[in-house]
Amino acid sequence: MQDKLKNPSLNWERLSNIFYRSRKLCELDWTGGKNDFSTKFATSTTLIAIMGEDTLSVYSYLGALIGQVGSENLENVIKFEFDNETEKLVIVCQDAIKVIENWLPLEVKSLPVPEEIRDRDIIWDYKQGIVILKDSKDIYSVRSGNFEKIISNNGQFRLLTKDSWDCNEKMVVLLDMDNVYHFDLLTNDLENAIPNSQWHRITISSKSFVCLYNLKDEKIQVYKDPQRTLLEHTMDKSPIDIKWCGNDTIVTSFEDEIRLLGPDGSYATFWYPFEIVDLRTEVDGVKVITTNGIFFISRVESSTENIFRIGSTEPGAILLDSWKLLKEHAPRALENLKSFDLKKGVLDCIHASINEWDIRLQKILLNAASFGKSSLAYKSFDANELVKGCELVKLLNSLRKMGIFITRKQYEIITLRGLIQRLIRAHKYYECFQICRLENSFEFFQEIFLNWAITKIKLSSNFEDSELLTTIERQIIELPEKFHVPLAKIAHASFLEGRFQLARNLALLEKEPELKILELYKVDDNNLALTECLKAESPELTISLLFKLQEKLTPVQLIKLLILDMIDYSLYPYVQRNNYGFLFDFYRQIDKLIDLGQLMIKQAQQQDSIKTFVSPVEELYKKVSTDALIKQDTELLKRQDKLWNYQESLTNTFGISFTEYTLDETLSKLIEMQQERQVKDVVKNFKIGEFKFYHIKCRTLVAQRRFDDLMKFAMDKKSPIGYLPFYKRLRREGFIREAASYVSLMTGASYEKKKELLIDCKGYKELIQLAGKHKDIVGLKELYKMVPPNEPELKVMITDTINTL
Repeated sequence: MQDKLKNPSLNWERLSNIFYRSRKLCELDWTGGKNDFSTKFATSTTLIAIMGEDTLSVYSYLGALIGQVGSENLENVIKFEFDNETEKLVIVCQDAIKVIENWLPLEVKSLPVPEEIRDRDIIWDYKQGIVILKDSKDIYSVRSGNFEKIISNNGQFRLLTKDSWDCNEKMVVLLDMDNVYHFDLLTNDLENAIPNSQWHRITISSKSFVCLYNLKDEKIQVYKDPQRTLLEHTMDKSPIDIKWCGNDTIVTSFEDEIRLLGPDGSYATFWYPFEIVDLRTEVDGVKVITTNGIFFISRVESSTENIFRIGSTEPGAILLDSWKLLKEHAPRALENLKSFDLKKGVLDCIHASINEWDIRLQKILLNAASFGKSSLAYKSFDANELVKGCELVKLLNSLRKMGIFITRKQYEIITLRGLIQRLIRAHKYYECFQICRLENSFEFFQEIFLNWAITKIKLSSNFEDSELLTTIERQIIELPEKFHVPLAKIAHASFLEGRFQLARNLALLEKEPELKILELYKVDDNNLALTECLKAESPELTISLLFKLQEKLTPVQLIKLLILDMIDYSLYPYVQRNNYGFLFDFYRQIDKLIDLGQLMIKQAQQQDSIKTFVSPVEELYKKVSTDALIKQDTELLKRQDKLWNYQESLTNTFGISFTEYTLDETLSKLIEMQQERQVKDVVKNFKIGEFKFYHIKCRTLVAQRRFDDLMKFAMDKKSPIGYLPFYKRLRREGFIREAASYVSLMTGASYEKKKELLIDCKGYKELIQLAGKHKDIVGLKELYKMVPPNEPELKVMITDTINTL
């Protein structure tokens, strides 16, 4: 088989020192006259758009119909073209620019000409997001999605034909009658680049090489810097079209001839048996569309040239010859491998296989690469290079079978994501999954499945909800287990299509609780959303939903929802604990009288009007008098009422208000006023415990600095709370001398504890007496060091005590 393969170099043409070749992509043997190029048409890297009588149809290179645009979107059409980056079809009308976002169902995004422009002008031409108006020749950019004026002409230049201007991502070049203007899209600077110069046609490469053509002199000039001409060529006849082959070679087309122009008047020619109707520039070549087929002219890659050039002695050529020799003369084949750079030969064969389209030739080159790799030393060559090469060859071959004829460089520009988006737009979902598996990339599965499911729902008006659900579930089973299906988004699309039951069922199948609940909320299934929230056992999620429902529902509707689904949950009432109006209605409707009473008391406390709420709360509690807690609360309410009555009598007696005081504050005020009889009455009538009474009186007397009364109170009888609280209260208020006098009363405290307390309050005199009593000579010596120098009497006292001991 390999002997019958013709050397690819036999079809090469040489231009200067570079080889070019023309290869046939496919035939245009479509039926029904689709390939009638007498009408308007446009091409992209993978698609062809053809204007019919009342429709604009888009096909793959193999003739598969991708979509159609009806006459309602074709009124006053000026031109149509494909966006270079996304391959979306752009339809340019006099008053609007329309972009086809999706083919089935047809989604058209229209960008109308602003009214202030439409009143005085219309669109004249459009190229790659740049618009020129008809009368004023003002220039606008719509690349941002809006009409943005970038050049106000004001009579600076005149454009005679639509061939008199071109643009790329960085610049716009305008051919005036006598000047060539450059407009920088980055700096917004307009420059007369070549004054006093007449040209009639222009084309710009993606790398900003500019080609000008003078129709009168049949002269071509190429430059990047206007001050430096890179190429000049005088034609012997006028070309039909002029385009770039890649980024750096000019192509001219004639009826059945293509010329690639080189320096010094040189050119390479490719002839075709059918009429040439269009040229399309690609990143690595140029596509030639004839009435019968599509061809691709490109530079021969260096790896391919090294292998197939006649008489080549490059490593790749020798490796391929050695592999061919392997079956007939293995020793000689193996010996040949030692005579050249084997690693380079292997890489050349891998790269050449990627650049070839003939499957038989690809296999030969990959087999030769595998043969060479097996003869390399271990770890001297990365075996993944061969694996990746095989995978890329397989991918590109699969794409060609689908009608997507792209090269390695074109694939690198388009990227896998761009390719998937193009196929999704054409609703080729199976092909999308196939490509993802070939690339071992599953990151796009979600986007593919989501688009398929939503399209299926939109186009299946005759299907029942249950049928669609079964279809979607069946397809989910075919996906990898780790793959998360975005069922919430599909559910929302169902809801928008009026399929409410399908939306509910799909949302319930969503695995992510947050997405499930959010979608149920969006489709107005509030009960089900709350039920699923409670199943998720997430307080944060539940509260978030309830807050959203609070915005969406009336208070009555929200309370009804809580009664139905959350009667046993106190989460939301807790969050709304300060919303008395809501809680009052809620507790009343669910007959939670205890909670209602406590709410009334809390509200009364905050409003400082608790007295007015006592009677209503008592009446409320009578209805649930059997509850032990309620009995306790009732007693507290009665006690509070009794306190208010007593406070009113005190107010009348002493002429100052007691009604704002608590029970403790009332007692403290009476102690402060030295009203012993009333103090005894309060303690007796309100059953204030002895412990509490001692603490309150101690606190009050210290606050008033009634130290003699405090000592008398402490000594009247043995303190039930001890004497440490007296000491602590005095010490805390800063009365350290008075505090020291209570240490000796602490009969139950250890010597060390008393010593610690006296040191803390600087009761040195009392400590000297205590240490002498306990015969603590060491402690006295330590104390001697602690006494300040300005206290000589204390030092003498310590010395006398030590001498005595």
